[in-house]
Amino acid sequence: MKDDKTKEELIHELVKMHREIAELKASVTLQGQTRKGYEKNLAWYRILYENNPSMYFVLNPEGTILSVNQFGAEQLGYTIDELIGQSVLTIFHKEDCEAVVQQLRACLKNPTLVFRWEFRKVCKDGSIMWVEEAVRTIRGDDGNTIVLVVCENISERKAAEEALQASEARFSSFMNNLPGVAFMKDVEGHYIFVNQKWEQIFKKRSDDWLGKTDDEIWPALIAGRFKENDRAVMRNKKAFQTVEAVPHKDGLHYWSVSKFPLFDKEGNPYILGGIAIDITDRKRVEKQFRNRLLLEEALAEASRLLVSDFNPDLNQVLKVIGRAVGVSHAYIFLFRKKRTNAEIAYEWCSEKTKPGIGNLKCIDMSFFPWLMKQLEAGESILISDVDVLPKEAKAERTILEYYSVSSFLAVPINFSGNNLLGFMWFDDTKVIPTRSQEDLRLVRILSEMLSIHLVRKQLEERLVDANKLESVGVIARGIARDFDSLLAIILGNISFAEKHIKEKILPCLEETERTSLWARDLTLQLRNFTKNVPAINKVASTKELLRELTNLIAIGADIQFELSLPDDLWSVEVDEVQISQILISLLFKAGGVMPGGGVIRIGAENITVGAEDRVRFKNGKYLKITIADERMEMAKEHLSKIFNSSFSTKEEGSGLAIAYSMIENCKGYIDMELNPEVGTKFYIHLPATEEIMPWREVGTHQGNVKESLRGAKYKILAIHKDILSRKVVREILSHIGYYDIVFANDSIDAIQLYRRSKKRNQPFDAVIMDVASREVKWEEAIIGLREIDPCVKVVASTCSTSDTIVYGFRKYGFRAVVIRPYKIEELSEILHNIIFNPSIYTDSP
Repeated sequence: MKDDKTKEELIHELVKMHREIAELKASVTLQGQTRKGYEKNLAWYRILYENNPSMYFVLNPEGTILSVNQFGAEQLGYTIDELIGQSVLTIFHKEDCEAVVQQLRACLKNPTLVFRWEFRKVCKDGSIMWVEEAVRTIRGDDGNTIVLVVCENISERKAAEEALQASEARFSSFMNNLPGVAFMKDVEGHYIFVNQKWEQIFKKRSDDWLGKTDDEIWPALIAGRFKENDRAVMRNKKAFQTVEAVPHKDGLHYWSVSKFPLFDKEGNPYILGGIAIDITDRKRVEKQFRNRLLLEEALAEASRLLVSDFNPDLNQVLKVIGRAVGVSHAYIFLFRKKRTNAEIAYEWCSEKTKPGIGNLKCIDMSFFPWLMKQLEAGESILISDVDVLPKEAKAERTILEYYSVSSFLAVPINFSGNNLLGFMWFDDTKVIPTRSQEDLRLVRILSEMLSIHLVRKQLEERLVDANKLESVGVIARGIARDFDSLLAIILGNISFAEKHIKEKILPCLEETERTSLWARDLTLQLRNFTKNVPAINKVASTKELLRELTNLIAIGADIQFELSLPDDLWSVEVDEVQISQILISLLFKAGGVMPGGGVIRIGAENITVGAEDRVRFKNGKYLKITIADERMEMAKEHLSKIFNSSFSTKEEGSGLAIAYSMIENCKGYIDMELNPEVGTKFYIHLPATEEIMPWREVGTHQGNVKESLRGAKYKILAIHKDILSRKVVREILSHIGYYDIVFANDSIDAIQLYRRSKKRNQPFDAVIMDVASREVKWEEAIIGLREIDPCVKVVASTCSTSDTIVYGFRKYGFRAVVIRPYKIEELSEILHNIIFNPSIYTDSP
């Protein structure tokens, strides 16, 4: 049949055959190329598997090593053949084998999961290698389960971790064993670390602090101070030491804090560290020591005041002690006889504070039973907070809280241990610092010194009272003697006037009038002396005063005055009434010791006292007055007592003690010199003044007044309730003849009359107001009159220089003061001056 094929078919078959041969050749070529690629890839895989810097293990489910790469075998110090067929447990640390078995079992049960673990492997040489393994199970080509393990050597990392853990352990041990607290904050101020000491002190776990800021933990004021210090550390990039107040459950504690920055690689601060030590006890001891020093210094100063000063200022003593104790109020309470009441004898308040319990002034001690019991037992009481007073002190607590007293210290003032004179009291609206027993002992020493001083003062006062009682009779008889002398002059002149009524009536009456005025001044002087009224000083001429006195008084027929008064004598600023009384007293005494007659020499001179003169009064210019008699019989033992208030050798005169007191009021000095053969000299030194004497002292008289009033009629409003006073005023002003007088009964009547006169355009030129009358309310009258006329001219009329108006009449709204009984020339002159020359009057009458 083959032969039957045509050529074309043969050719076709041949072509087909050639094509198949070509395809076969191409297929054989492709297979060769594929095999070569496979072999090449396999070679790369073997290189990657064997030399990858990770260890690869293939295990069967029993843990036998089926395969290991070259790198893995070399890392463990084995060959591949030495490991294949061995149990994987042979290369694990025996302490980890059990855990390895457990992990492999878990992996086989969960073929879809990748397990990771860290264990120790043992190298062939016995060294330990920490490894981290990733493990999973798969099906092999034969369908069997195999375990694939990828293992990394983490020994260096583990060593670093262990070193870090050791470092952290050392750091933690160091921080937790510090005697103070330690902390760290990040740049935002969050706490990132606090040590155990911090937890122990503040009774909170670290978790309660970490992640929080100061604002979330502390009060706003405290947190603000902390943050301010933190910012300074981070801004200045250097450590900072300070003392910070930290609130604790038992109050504020003081911590010595050292804060410092920690820097990153770029040198920027990124953490703030701090270490703090509680120094509250040290601060308390230092404060106690300072307080002790203050108390000791105060006690020394108080001792100096009490011992060296004969009449110490106890308010100053209280001030010294009050500041040392640390309070704002200090008082000395003294008991009355039965101790039922205590009076504040002395008090001191610090600046910008008002008296607290001092508002009571006098305390009924029955309201303080507990306090009295403690004081009578000699106990000092320091209460830092009235809330801690015992139940027995309920009454005291109620009263003290009412007066806003938060704390107090009470110290008894005892004499001879059991005689309770009073107590010192210190209080404050804040807490008084706690004091030790030693501090309280120092305060008690002061109270003992005070008790001695108070007892001494009481004895001195009793002695003075006894002397005063003894001298009352002598002084009274002496004043009566002085009045007898003055009245004798008055009666003598009146008798003389009766005999010579035509020839010499005017001079006699003038002398009688002058003597009567001296008697008036003496009554004023006596009233002022008994009321302890200060002197009314004004510029005066002693020369004119001495001449007038010697012309006025008549001591005896055989007594003559010899004056030595230069023309250039300085003026003095004195109370004319008082200095006249002194001179009269000395002149009468000088004449009284010369019953046989003699000469009293009166001299005056200007002297200047300097430091070299060694006198007992201040340096400066003085007018020296000398009064000398020719005989003085006085025992030597009387010389030391001549100026005592109770001394007098005879029942006459008002005593040289009054003269001594008056001279002291004038800031002068009086002394005497006794020579039995020559006589006695009294020396009076009065401070000289450069002020010019008022015009009325240099010769302006009633004639000038009448001349200025001629042709005029002036309206006077007189506020006098008393009918006799009205009569005297009317007669005096009518005698002058140039005044129209209207009387008012009281202040309301006067205001109405003044307003009505003002509306009619007929205002009063002056007002005379009786300020001594109870019916005349002069304060209301002055206010009402000044509302109508701010320039109203009011003269105050009084019968006593002890009135407060006399010493500063201008501040009360008056233009002048006149003393009753009136003298025609005096009243007329005052009215003239306030109408025509109101500036002549100063604040002194």
